[in-house]
Amino acid sequence: MDEVLREEKTLKIYTFYRVSQNSGTNLGDTTAYNQQYVALNGESIAKMKELPEEQRTKIRLKNPRQHVLETLCAALKKDVLAGCVVVILGDLNENIVDTNLNHVLEDIGIVNVLKNKMCDGIENVRSHNRGKSIIDGIWVSEQLL
Repeated sequence: MDEVLREEKTLKIYTFYRVSQNSGTNLGDTTAYNQQYVALNGESIAKMKELPEEQRTKIRLKNPRQHVLETLCAALKKDVLAGCVVVILGDLNENIVDTNLNHVLEDIGIVNVLKNKMCDGIENVRSHNRGKSIIDGIWVSEQLL
């Protein structure tokens, strides 16, 4: 840690929320999923309405759950290559101990603090009163861990 503090580094702190639903078919207009879906796909949805039905399937719509991870990882790769120190605080809405995101972030040089520093029995910890697991996480650059 002393070596990190001796050098001048840029610190970037990310916070993000990943919607819990996987689709918006039966969800209300005011849910976070549908709001993000419309924000990401509004222009494409408008174009689809003008096209014949057989051409509508050619337009690829963005999934908000996937999109937040793709954009986060793309930004993190640039930051790590630029030598930034990174802290991420996120509500993943899935078990952060078992998620594939941990492997993707580790490849970038970012580690899951809770998974790496918590004691045995982490599988039985939860971060939501109705949940069964930890869905909120903290990830940092390897040099901070």
